[in-house]
Amino acid sequence: MSRTVGVNPGQALRSDDRELFLEYAIRLTKNRLKAVDLMRSVLVFMVFVAGYLTVFVLLDQVLKGGLGDLPARCLLGLFATGAAAMLAYRVFWPLVRRINDLYAARLIEKANPEIKNSLIASLQLKGHKDLSSAVLSAIKAKAVEKVSEVNVDSAVDIAGIGKLAAILGTVLAVFIGWMVLSNKSVWTSMARAV
Repeated sequence: MSRTVGVNPGQALRSDDRELFLEYAIRLTKNRLKAVDLMRSVLVFMVFVAGYLTVFVLLDQVLKGGLGDLPARCLLGLFATGAAAMLAYRVFWPLVRRINDLYAARLIEKANPEIKNSLIASLQLKGHKDLSSAVLSAIKAKAVEKVSEVNVDSAVDIAGIGKLAAILGTVLAVFIGWMVLSNKSVWTSMARAV
């Protein structure tokens, strides 16, 4: 779903409304960034789990006599440690961290070069007492005009999600292929993996 944060260009907005409009565009970008980051992290975790299960099952069934108890426990320990670290660093930490407004503004401007630094300038100059209100109002008006014409959802890159989904699909295809072609029970190996 793409969203253009629209404002009628001929419509005159009060200074407070301009401020709210720019805050809304920034908030949309920050929320999208968190959602995409969470989706990416969940996909990385799923690839990790599917990869572990696939490697464990393949090793357990290809090696003569299967994986011994000690190697199986070592692999499970490495997997559990890696999974806990990944969940903490890639899933939970991004959920609680704060995304800076200037970073979100930079993403919007990078994806839409026609904005030409007006959004960042309006954010940085917002608290300056020595700047006349007319100048700040003009900068905000220009930022509102430019931001209202662009799709703020395009500021967040989602290309990595498709690649991760393809990797997950490949790992699952290998697992399912082995499951179909193997003459041994995959379920027995999976039970040992966990």
